[in-house]
Amino acid sequence: MKYIYIDESGDLGDNYLGSRYFVVGAIIVDDPKNLNRIIKDARNKYRNIIGRDLEVKGNKTNRDVIKKIWARSITSTIMSLPYS
Repeated sequence: MKYIYIDESGDLGDNYLGSRYFVVGAIIVDDPKNLNRIIKDARNKYRNIIGRDLEVKGNKTNRDVIKKIWARSITSTIMSLPYS
């Protein structure tokens, strides 16, 4: 079974304060336990940077931390990145 995680950033620009872009991203994993472990480990390691929110906000998180989380996710070969 495949698990798909989908997230969006931005909005549709319905008013003058809207975002310039609207982006939808997704990752597909075979086993969510591995991805959950990576996220949990990152939360523990970077707790003072990420904080205790349920969601890790990319625009509020240090880029080096984001890169390290992505690098671990990609090198663990737990996911595929769909694109078009």
